[in-house]
Amino acid sequence: MRRRNRSPVRSRSDYDSAIHRCKVEARKTLAKIRRLEGEEEHAKAKALERQLLRSWPLRLWAAHRAQIALLDLARKAARRTGNDWEQNLDWREVIRVAEDTKLWAECQETIGLRAETKPKGGFRRIYQFGMEYRARHQMILLVLRNRVQLHPGQMAPVRGLRVAQRQIAHELESDDLKWVAVTDVVDCYSNINPAALSDVLRLPDQVIESNVDLKHKQIDPAQLRKMKRKEGLYETFRNNTDEEEAERISYVRELPLTISMLHGRLGIPTGASCSPIIAEAVIAKILEGAPTDVRIYTWVDDIIILGKTKIAVQRAFESLRDAFASAQSGPFWLKTPRIRRVADPFEFIGYGFQRRKGRVTVKPSYKNFKRLEYEVASWLHEIQWNGQGETELRLFMKGWTNVFADWSEIGKIQRRVEYKIGLARMTHRNIVSRPNGRTPEEVSRSLKVLRWYFPAPKTPKNPAASVLDGGSARREFEEYDVARRQYINRSRVVEPA
Repeated sequence: MRRRNRSPVRSRSDYDSAIHRCKVEARKTLAKIRRLEGEEEHAKAKALERQLLRSWPLRLWAAHRAQIALLDLARKAARRTGNDWEQNLDWREVIRVAEDTKLWAECQETIGLRAETKPKGGFRRIYQFGMEYRARHQMILLVLRNRVQLHPGQMAPVRGLRVAQRQIAHELESDDLKWVAVTDVVDCYSNINPAALSDVLRLPDQVIESNVDLKHKQIDPAQLRKMKRKEGLYETFRNNTDEEEAERISYVRELPLTISMLHGRLGIPTGASCSPIIAEAVIAKILEGAPTDVRIYTWVDDIIILGKTKIAVQRAFESLRDAFASAQSGPFWLKTPRIRRVADPFEFIGYGFQRRKGRVTVKPSYKNFKRLEYEVASWLHEIQWNGQGETELRLFMKGWTNVFADWSEIGKIQRRVEYKIGLARMTHRNIVSRPNGRTPEEVSRSLKVLRWYFPAPKTPKNPAASVLDGGSARREFEEYDVARRQYINRSRVVEPA
């Protein structure tokens, strides 16, 4: 492979042509590496892969993918805040990053940090990387995805969510599988040992240390302080441990880390594009000795075990628990599951499953119902009072219905939401945005009545009820129309002759 350090790109058309050529050349090299691996020419495949990691085609392709990802994130953020956003790809920045990216050297970019609330309480630390870090992660992702051998039950990297759901439903249709257990790995990313990844990933230690290990990386101090205030923990790790432990972990002195932040620096970073495939490779290594008398499927760190008997499922879980605890790249801990019959409803990867009298029913989980209700109520409230948010609500519904397209009630959900969008739009058009000469007091009195029909967003106990139920659409429209006409006529100001 010919190595190039500088790019002859001088315009956007040259850039598009260069991206196409680099993709073709990198894919040819990846295919050649796969062929050498299949022929058990591991030394040649390793040498060619090292050459690819230093090559210009892979660097430019990865930098291009990194900027596309950043543009998508900025577009989604602008859409959430309701701001107008339009920005094109900066090909000069892509060229600069591709020329400066060297996997074996340390990156000098500052890493951002944000907190994401977990459904069951607490926070998840999401690291925000700049373009050069993202380009490095994309290079590792492209190489690992090309040759990592996964367990047949691992569904996340090669299949979509709907395909995984159909596979589980297909397994439940078998009368032989009567017991199920659902578990997951506790803090999977944080418990992965980067020092042991070179044997699993077959990448140089320096590449892993420079791009995956966060122990000595520079994190934005302002975002660190914001994270500490949100978590409400002690000021430093030294205040929560003894002196001997603080001396053992030398990098405690470099940044004022809390216990949670220190734990978040361990393992592989949440938010990096290469972290999922690394976690899948680690789990695939552990699953090599998994029991064969049960069916085991995984979605990243979520695990489901299907078996003929309760004892078989219990033994399979104990075997997996011991394998994860003794893993060289760990140790890992599995949550103790409740082993139940498949006739009892259970949840996995956002779906609710149940088999009754030989029939398998699949529907969204309670958490997804709750999210649907909150998003719909929030955007309807925004449409009613401000006249904005209709596009955002339709985009959310498009994504939500695509994930749960196999559910029999999805059409009813869509029709119900479309009906409520129409009512919210009518409310804003006829009452909120057209006072018709009324005084502020009269307008305020009308809006108070309308709040009964469109309440502020809240989380109900049964989130599916307000979307699916609520009576006949015709009756609801008639009640709304009568109330609208009464309060428009009552608050109308008659001008003197």
